[in-house]
Amino acid sequence: MKKFNGSPVYVVADSVGRGHLKMFGSFGSKQRGTEVMLGGRSYKVTSDGRVSIPKSVMQSHGITNDNGRKVITARCSYNVRDGFGVQVLSPKQAPPVGTKTHNLAKLKHVKKGVENVLAPSDTGDWVFSE
Repeated sequence: MKKFNGSPVYVVADSVGRGHLKMFGSFGSKQRGTEVMLGGRSYKVTSDGRVSIPKSVMQSHGITNDNGRKVITARCSYNVRDGFGVQVLSPKQAPPVGTKTHNLAKLKHVKKGVENVLAPSDTGDWVFSE
């Protein structure tokens, strides 16, 4: 897997509808249990270094790809006071065929409007990469 600096990436749902994101493409078993904020809730990093994004988030903010799975765009951030955060963005259209989780996305392909963004509740304190 490629490491990324928090730039927007696609997250493709698994067979049960959840998304899985490795923070910055570099988290592993050493980060197990680390808390990550997403939409005002805290989620823990799993033993394989991923944050599981609930099916409800994938359904409400995702777009269906050619395989019938939901896809979202996500950005990672870190700040000293609050730790790690994920911002979920709704894509305008399905990503290119064959897109996998952690492929880089472009912000110009994100729907405009606050209703299409799920961010940590104190989002003003976070800096997200473009």
